[in-house]
Amino acid sequence: MLAFVDLADVVQKGTDALKPITDLVKRINELIGGAKSEEPEPAKLPSPDDIKRIEPPKKQIEDFGKKARELDDEMPF
Repeated sequence: MLAFVDLADVVQKGTDALKPITDLVKRINELIGGAKSEEPEPAKLPSPDDIKRIEPPKKQIEDFGKKARELDDEMPF
């Protein structure tokens, strides 16, 4: 229980030490947020009228595995 109280005291001292930094970060955030809200929205590109598509690959009838099997059958060793 005593260790918990000591830990709470250390945490409080740490947060008190970091308070000026957190205030500075808050002010910077407010400045950036204000500048961002004043910024105009970027122009959007118009969507294309027709979507161009790539042609699908042509079907190949040949079975290359069959030719390889035929060559293996002809080898005498």
